[in-house]
Amino acid sequence: MDKVLTPEEVNIFPYEYIEKGSIYTFKPEVSREVTNYTHGMHNYPAKYIPQIPRWAFLYSDLKKGDVVLDPFNGSGTTSLEAKLQGFNSYATEINPLGRLLAKVKTTPMHFLNELNIEILISSIKHIFLQDDSYIKIDNSEEDINLHENWNFWFEEQNAIDLIRIKRIIRNLDTESVGFTIDNKELSDLKDFLIICYSSMVKKVSYFDEREIKVRKKKDKFDEGLPDTLDIFLKVVHKHLESMIEFSNHVKGTNTVSEIVPRDATEIELNDNYVDLIVTSPPYLNAIDYPMAHKYNLFFLDLVNPDDYSNHCRDYVGVTERVVTKSLYSQKRLLGYKVVDDIIEDLYSTGDTTDRNRAYIIWQYFDNMLRFLQESYRVLKPGKNLIIVIGDNNIRKRYIPTHEYIRELATSNRVGFELDTYFYHQLRNIKLKVNRNKTGGKIKYEMIMILKKPLN
Repeated sequence: MDKVLTPEEVNIFPYEYIEKGSIYTFKPEVSREVTNYTHGMHNYPAKYIPQIPRWAFLYSDLKKGDVVLDPFNGSGTTSLEAKLQGFNSYATEINPLGRLLAKVKTTPMHFLNELNIEILISSIKHIFLQDDSYIKIDNSEEDINLHENWNFWFEEQNAIDLIRIKRIIRNLDTESVGFTIDNKELSDLKDFLIICYSSMVKKVSYFDEREIKVRKKKDKFDEGLPDTLDIFLKVVHKHLESMIEFSNHVKGTNTVSEIVPRDATEIELNDNYVDLIVTSPPYLNAIDYPMAHKYNLFFLDLVNPDDYSNHCRDYVGVTERVVTKSLYSQKRLLGYKVVDDIIEDLYSTGDTTDRNRAYIIWQYFDNMLRFLQESYRVLKPGKNLIIVIGDNNIRKRYIPTHEYIRELATSNRVGFELDTYFYHQLRNIKLKVNRNKTGGKIKYEMIMILKKPLN
């Protein structure tokens, strides 16, 4: 950071003038607003709070119907806020769970009411209790898609119940739901139920839900195994009420929310199309994003366990866990001196861990450069790219990620102009614990406003 300051507590960041290098933190009461509507449907690693895109819309003076882009969409916070505020949105996201979650959170279900909720829950409970089919977890059936060490994390009965619930959701039809519904509504409802299902997978496992890193809580069920169906139905009831609130809020609006399976280096939009880009890229080697929901990906059949490592290598900000020798055996440079100097230093030690990390640094900043170039291409002249980014340490070396991103963005390789930047002091402790010992703690993130020149 530029200097040590006492952060100013705010409900929302200023949206007229922000002095460069200033620092803000949100008032404690803001935390009560971060899960309203469908924002709280599912835990997701390193989510940024909805107040950030909400502020970005105001700062950028968006008008109804304008187009918002989030190239690192995650669980869909930007997309949902855009929907709530009456803007069209487009997003790219490599994680299939994130894409499905964002789709569900931004798709209103106007056919729902309190009576339908009770009918639906009763129907699912009835089907579950009548189901006496035998399930053997050996991956011999198409929808049993678990890693070989599944029983390290799950008791067999809970795993069987999870498979049974998933089958009930997928086999629902317009008759078994219990109320009048058409095929499109049924499809949206089943996606919603699958997300509710995903959100409770860890609750019936030995995963420690308090930790952002994957850890086993051995004493989690010392007082008895949880009732999988009961937990699922309570989650469904809770989130259906949130969905009704969201659906009522956007009723009568006609905006587009599109989420596509791409990463941020390939944005399928025309040149000069977008009115605002607001996004929070991954942290460099700080959070293992696909590992955080590994078994969700398996239970939902979104990734096959045999393909999991390859899937992890597709992420910007890949972690050393999946970097192979073939990737780091060759030194790769970015053509940006401060980053290349770090890569050279790490690579020159000859240590395989250092060379692994050198590859990670190159992969991250190479992808970030291409993200910046794509953002410049699709953004309209005079419009903003707003980036929320944190720093990190690698091999006990401080990496001022925000400074490097800022310099790349304003270099002749991209072309943005810096409007201003400021710092957000984090209150979310999940970003500050249980990272590797050399990774340090992320206490602040920079928010930088970059502008595409008019000429």
